[in-house]
Amino acid sequence: MARTVILWGLLLFSVPAWPSGQPNHYLQLVNKNALLWHLPAEIIQGVIYVESRFDPKAISPKGAIGLMQVVPESGGRETWRQLFNEDRAPSRHLLKDPGSNIMIGTAYLAHLYHNFFRNIQDNNIRIIGALAGYNWGPDRVKKLLQRHAHPRSTMEMYRLLIQHSPQETADYVIDVLSKTVELERVRLTKLAIK
Repeated sequence: MARTVILWGLLLFSVPAWPSGQPNHYLQLVNKNALLWHLPAEIIQGVIYVESRFDPKAISPKGAIGLMQVVPESGGRETWRQLFNEDRAPSRHLLKDPGSNIMIGTAYLAHLYHNFFRNIQDNNIRIIGALAGYNWGPDRVKKLLQRHAHPRSTMEMYRLLIQHSPQETADYVIDVLSKTVELERVRLTKLAIK
């Protein structure tokens, strides 16, 4: 119950939108959701960068909306069901709001990481699975893992994606992880300077 109240509060009182292309403006929202959903902030920022280049008005040809490119009828509906126990998709208007979009997108990514792929023991392999699921669909990734031996290293997991998923998905995972490493390096440099 307390988490639901927090979630509604985040949706109702989200920080106003900032100009696109300026990732530091979204950092407060990202950090808040990283803490709430137990994911590294840099992963969330990496997803936002790759999905929309920090443009809150981004809409894909497949109907994905906003910073984290949430598809209302798939990931959006699944997340809404998890968060509010209601079978409905978030509105396009709601997904255009940066605070709501980051909250719903992060909750979906966290669901994939903490629940859907919880049987993957290695956290690094699990995050690759969650990212691939975010892009290609979690059921497709799960079937891929069921058909092939579970990878024992991140390299094996990535090779599996290259061989058996769309090139877009393999590229997506590498792009998000590369951006994540870059953002982590920037964060650590700033800490060292202080």
